[in-house]
Amino acid sequence: MLFRSIILTVSSLVLLVAGYEVSAKPITETQVPPYPTPSVTRLANLATFHQFLPFIRASKLAAPVPSPTPKPSAVAPTPTSTGRTDPGANQLVNPCFDGTHNEDPPGWQQTSGWDVSMYKNPCGPYGTAGRINDPAQAGESGPDRDERIWQVVPGQGADLMAKMQCVHHFAYYTDMSIYGSGSPNGPWTLVWTPFTLDDCEQDEWGATVRTAETQLAHDFAYYKVEFAAMYAPVGPTSGGVKFTNAFFSSGD
Repeated sequence: MLFRSIILTVSSLVLLVAGYEVSAKPITETQVPPYPTPSVTRLANLATFHQFLPFIRASKLAAPVPSPTPKPSAVAPTPTSTGRTDPGANQLVNPCFDGTHNEDPPGWQQTSGWDVSMYKNPCGPYGTAGRINDPAQAGESGPDRDERIWQVVPGQGADLMAKMQCVHHFAYYTDMSIYGSGSPNGPWTLVWTPFTLDDCEQDEWGATVRTAETQLAHDFAYYKVEFAAMYAPVGPTSGGVKFTNAFFSSGD
Protein backbone atom coordinates (compact mmCIF):
# COMPACT_ATOMS: atom_id res chain seq x y z
CA MET A 1 0.00 0.00 0.00
CA LEU A 2 2.78 2.38 0.92
CA PHE A 3 4.55 1.66 -2.31
CA ARG A 4 1.36 2.34 -4.28
CA SER A 5 0.88 5.69 -2.52
CA ILE A 6 4.42 6.73 -3.41
CA ILE A 7 3.77 5.92 -7.08
CA LEU A 8 0.55 7.99 -7.08
CA THR A 9 2.29 10.88 -5.35
CA VAL A 10 5.15 10.91 -7.88
CA SER A 11 2.66 10.72 -10.76
CA SER A 12 0.75 13.71 -9.38
CA LEU A 13 3.94 15.70 -9.09
CA VAL A 14 4.86 14.88 -12.70
CA LEU A 15 1.45 16.01 -13.92
CA LEU A 16 1.69 19.15 -11.82
CA VAL A 17 5.11 20.02 -13.23
CA ALA A 18 3.97 19.24 -16.77
CA GLY A 19 0.96 21.46 -16.32
CA TYR A 20 3.15 24.22 -14.99
CA GLU A 21 5.49 23.88 -17.99
CA VAL A 22 2.58 24.11 -20.40
CA SER A 23 1.06 27.08 -18.66
CA ALA A 24 4.48 28.76 -18.37
CA LYS A 25 4.99 28.52 -22.17
CA PRO A 26 1.57 29.19 -23.67
CA ILE A 27 1.17 29.05 -27.43
CA THR A 28 0.89 32.58 -28.75
CA GLU A 29 -0.34 33.96 -32.04
CA THR A 30 2.17 34.18 -34.87
CA GLN A 31 3.77 37.59 -34.73
CA VAL A 32 3.13 39.76 -37.77
CA PRO A 33 6.50 40.79 -39.27
CA PRO A 34 7.19 44.50 -39.66
CA TYR A 35 6.50 46.19 -42.98
CA PRO A 36 9.26 45.16 -45.43
CA THR A 37 12.19 47.51 -45.71
CA PRO A 38 13.04 48.95 -49.15
CA SER A 39 15.93 46.51 -49.57
CA VAL A 40 13.66 43.50 -48.92
CA THR A 41 11.05 44.91 -51.28
CA ARG A 42 13.68 45.43 -53.94
CA LEU A 43 14.87 41.84 -53.62
CA ALA A 44 11.29 40.59 -53.89
CA ASN A 45 10.76 42.68 -57.02
CA LEU A 46 14.00 41.34 -58.44
CA ALA A 47 12.96 37.74 -57.79
CA THR A 48 9.59 38.34 -59.49
CA PHE A 49 11.29 40.02 -62.41
CA HIS A 50 13.72 37.16 -62.97
CA GLN A 51 10.88 34.64 -62.80
CA PHE A 52 9.62 36.09 -66.10
CA LEU A 53 13.06 37.06 -67.44
CA PRO A 54 13.38 34.20 -69.99
CA PHE A 55 10.16 35.33 -71.71
CA ILE A 56 11.10 39.02 -71.59
CA ARG A 57 14.60 38.33 -72.85
CA ALA A 58 13.35 36.17 -75.72
CA SER A 59 11.00 38.96 -76.76
CA LYS A 60 13.79 41.55 -76.66
CA LEU A 61 16.25 39.40 -78.60
CA ALA A 62 13.63 38.57 -81.23
CA ALA A 63 13.05 42.27 -81.96
CA PRO A 64 15.47 43.90 -84.42
CA VAL A 65 17.96 46.17 -82.71
CA PRO A 66 19.09 49.27 -84.63
CA SER A 67 22.81 49.96 -84.96
CA PRO A 68 23.36 53.49 -83.69
CA THR A 69 26.25 55.61 -84.93
CA PRO A 70 29.33 54.78 -82.87
CA LYS A 71 30.07 57.35 -80.23
CA PRO A 72 33.68 58.57 -80.41
CA SER A 73 35.75 57.72 -77.37
CA ALA A 74 37.53 60.42 -75.42
CA VAL A 75 40.73 58.41 -75.84
CA ALA A 76 40.51 55.74 -78.50
CA PRO A 77 43.94 54.31 -79.35
CA THR A 78 44.07 51.47 -81.84
CA PRO A 79 44.37 48.30 -79.73
CA THR A 80 47.59 46.47 -80.52
CA SER A 81 49.15 43.19 -79.52
CA THR A 82 50.67 43.11 -76.07
CA GLY A 83 53.61 41.13 -77.47
CA ARG A 84 52.87 38.45 -74.91
CA THR A 85 55.40 35.73 -74.21
CA ASP A 86 53.07 33.46 -72.22
CA PRO A 87 49.57 32.09 -72.92
CA GLY A 88 48.02 34.02 -70.04
CA ALA A 89 48.84 37.63 -70.94
CA ASN A 90 45.86 39.97 -71.37
CA GLN A 91 45.50 41.34 -74.90
CA LEU A 92 42.99 43.99 -73.81
CA VAL A 93 44.00 47.52 -72.90
CA ASN A 94 42.40 49.22 -69.88
CA PRO A 95 40.72 46.06 -68.50
CA CYS A 96 39.40 48.00 -65.47
CA PHE A 97 37.77 50.67 -67.67
CA ASP A 98 39.89 53.20 -65.80
CA GLY A 99 39.12 56.88 -66.39
CA THR A 100 37.32 59.82 -64.88
CA HIS A 101 33.68 59.76 -63.83
CA ASN A 102 31.23 60.05 -66.75
CA GLU A 103 34.07 59.70 -69.27
CA ASP A 104 33.98 57.33 -72.23
CA PRO A 105 36.18 54.39 -71.12
CA PRO A 106 39.59 55.03 -72.75
CA GLY A 107 40.82 52.34 -75.13
CA TRP A 108 37.36 50.98 -75.82
CA GLN A 109 35.01 51.55 -78.76
CA GLN A 110 31.28 51.68 -78.15
CA THR A 111 27.85 52.31 -79.58
CA SER A 112 26.72 54.84 -76.96
CA GLY A 113 25.83 55.14 -73.32
CA TRP A 114 28.91 53.65 -71.63
CA ASP A 115 30.86 55.68 -69.09
CA VAL A 116 33.26 55.11 -66.19
CA SER A 117 31.97 54.12 -62.77
CA MET A 118 34.28 54.95 -59.85
CA TYR A 119 32.08 53.64 -57.05
CA LYS A 120 33.18 50.56 -55.08
CA ASN A 121 34.28 48.46 -58.06
CA PRO A 122 36.70 45.53 -57.54
CA CYS A 123 39.33 46.37 -60.17
CA GLY A 124 42.45 48.52 -60.29
CA PRO A 125 43.81 51.08 -57.82
CA TYR A 126 40.82 53.39 -58.32
CA GLY A 127 38.03 50.79 -58.30
CA THR A 128 36.64 51.50 -61.77
CA ALA A 129 34.23 49.73 -64.13
CA GLY A 130 32.48 50.32 -67.43
CA ARG A 131 28.78 50.93 -66.90
CA ILE A 132 25.43 51.75 -68.42
CA ASN A 133 23.08 53.44 -66.03
CA ASP A 134 19.90 55.49 -65.83
CA PRO A 135 20.32 59.27 -66.31
CA ALA A 136 18.60 59.72 -62.94
CA GLN A 137 21.73 58.12 -61.47
CA ALA A 138 24.18 60.25 -63.51
CA GLY A 139 24.30 57.67 -66.32
CA GLU A 140 24.37 58.25 -70.06
CA SER A 141 22.22 55.32 -71.14
CA GLY A 142 18.57 54.42 -70.69
CA PRO A 143 16.30 51.37 -70.35
CA ASP A 144 15.50 49.14 -73.33
CA ARG A 145 18.63 50.24 -75.19
CA ASP A 146 21.06 47.69 -76.61
CA GLU A 147 24.50 48.97 -75.54
CA ARG A 148 27.80 47.48 -76.73
CA ILE A 149 31.45 48.18 -75.96
CA TRP A 150 34.41 46.36 -77.53
CA GLN A 151 38.05 46.08 -78.51
CA VAL A 152 39.68 44.50 -81.57
CA VAL A 153 42.94 42.60 -81.02
CA PRO A 154 45.24 40.59 -83.31
CA GLY A 155 44.68 36.86 -83.20
CA GLN A 156 47.49 34.73 -81.79
CA GLY A 157 45.92 31.29 -81.95
CA ALA A 158 42.76 29.21 -81.54
CA ASP A 159 43.05 28.58 -77.77
CA LEU A 160 40.98 31.32 -76.13
CA MET A 161 40.66 32.45 -72.52
CA ALA A 162 38.24 35.05 -71.17
CA LYS A 163 37.63 36.58 -67.76
CA MET A 164 35.38 39.28 -66.35
CA GLN A 165 33.33 40.52 -63.40
CA CYS A 166 29.82 41.81 -63.83
CA VAL A 167 27.00 43.20 -61.69
CA HIS A 168 23.51 44.19 -62.78
CA HIS A 169 20.16 45.50 -61.60
CA PHE A 170 17.11 44.42 -63.66
CA ALA A 171 19.11 43.47 -66.79
CA TYR A 172 17.69 41.61 -69.78
CA TYR A 173 21.14 40.35 -70.80
CA THR A 174 24.82 40.90 -69.97
CA ASP A 175 26.87 39.03 -72.55
CA MET A 176 30.59 38.83 -73.23
CA SER A 177 31.06 37.59 -76.79
CA ILE A 178 34.06 36.87 -78.98
CA TYR A 179 33.98 37.39 -82.76
CA GLY A 180 36.56 36.41 -85.35
CA SER A 181 37.52 37.92 -88.71
CA GLY A 182 40.28 38.08 -91.29
CA SER A 183 40.18 41.89 -91.13
CA PRO A 184 40.22 44.33 -88.19
CA ASN A 185 37.14 45.93 -89.73
CA GLY A 186 35.11 42.73 -90.11
CA PRO A 187 32.79 41.24 -91.19
CA TRP A 188 32.64 39.45 -87.86
CA THR A 189 31.64 35.88 -87.06
CA LEU A 190 30.48 35.01 -83.56
CA VAL A 191 32.77 32.23 -82.35
CA TRP A 192 32.21 32.09 -78.57
CA THR A 193 30.04 33.56 -75.81
CA PRO A 194 31.90 32.72 -72.59
CA PHE A 195 29.61 34.66 -70.23
CA THR A 196 25.92 35.58 -70.06
CA LEU A 197 23.46 36.95 -67.50
CA ASP A 198 23.87 33.79 -65.42
CA ASP A 199 27.49 34.82 -64.76
CA CYS A 200 26.57 38.34 -63.61
CA GLU A 201 25.95 39.17 -59.94
CA GLN A 202 22.69 40.82 -58.89
CA ASP A 203 22.87 44.21 -57.13
CA GLU A 204 26.22 43.68 -55.36
CA TRP A 205 29.68 42.72 -56.61
CA GLY A 206 30.78 39.17 -55.90
CA ALA A 207 34.33 38.16 -55.06
CA THR A 208 34.78 35.84 -58.04
CA VAL A 209 36.35 36.74 -61.38
CA ARG A 210 34.63 34.49 -63.91
CA THR A 211 37.03 32.49 -66.09
CA ALA A 212 36.37 30.39 -69.20
CA GLU A 213 38.45 28.68 -71.89
CA THR A 214 37.74 27.13 -75.27
CA GLN A 215 39.53 25.86 -78.35
CA LEU A 216 38.26 26.84 -81.79
CA ALA A 217 38.46 24.64 -84.86
CA HIS A 218 40.77 27.26 -86.41
CA ASP A 219 42.17 30.62 -85.44
CA PHE A 220 41.37 34.09 -86.80
CA ALA A 221 43.61 36.96 -87.78
CA TYR A 222 41.61 39.28 -85.51
CA TYR A 223 39.27 38.92 -82.57
CA LYS A 224 36.60 41.35 -81.42
CA VAL A 225 35.93 41.18 -77.67
CA GLU A 226 32.51 42.68 -76.98
CA PHE A 227 30.32 43.32 -73.95
CA ALA A 228 26.60 43.79 -74.63
CA ALA A 229 23.84 44.66 -72.17
CA MET A 230 20.32 46.02 -71.83
CA TYR A 231 18.32 46.77 -68.68
CA ALA A 232 14.62 47.12 -67.98
CA PRO A 233 12.55 50.22 -67.06
CA VAL A 234 11.58 48.86 -63.62
CA GLY A 235 12.32 49.95 -60.09
CA PRO A 236 12.56 53.51 -58.78
CA THR A 237 15.58 54.37 -60.99
CA SER A 238 15.37 51.63 -63.65
CA GLY A 239 18.33 49.30 -63.85
CA GLY A 240 22.01 49.28 -64.73
CA VAL A 241 24.99 47.10 -65.63
CA LYS A 242 28.73 47.22 -64.84
CA PHE A 243 31.65 45.21 -66.25
CA THR A 244 35.24 45.16 -65.03
CA ASN A 245 38.33 42.92 -64.81
CA ALA A 246 38.02 42.28 -68.55
CA PHE A 247 40.49 39.75 -69.92
CA PHE A 248 41.08 38.03 -73.24
CA SER A 249 43.97 36.01 -74.61
CA SER A 250 44.47 33.84 -77.67
CA GLY A 251 47.29 31.39 -78.31
CA ASP A 252 48.28 27.93 -79.45
